[in-house]
Amino acid sequence: MQIEKVRDMSKIFEGIPAGSWVMLSRDDERVLAYSPDFDTAVRMASEKGDDDPVITRVPPSDGGMLFL
Repeated sequence: MQIEKVRDMSKIFEGIPAGSWVMLSRDDERVLAYSPDFDTAVRMASEKGDDDPVITRVPPSDGGMLFL
């Protein structure tokens, strides 16, 4: 198994409340939508024309996040 490089996503999540569901573009460069409610975030991303976003959640401020 090959592990990809760890990426600091703190800048892209800046200003998004902890615990929010985040829908990212497939290149992980743009936030398409976010909401504390999963279904709302998915709907918002879909309304922007993206039905296959990268889905993640902003961790609590005392937590960390690892993308593989």
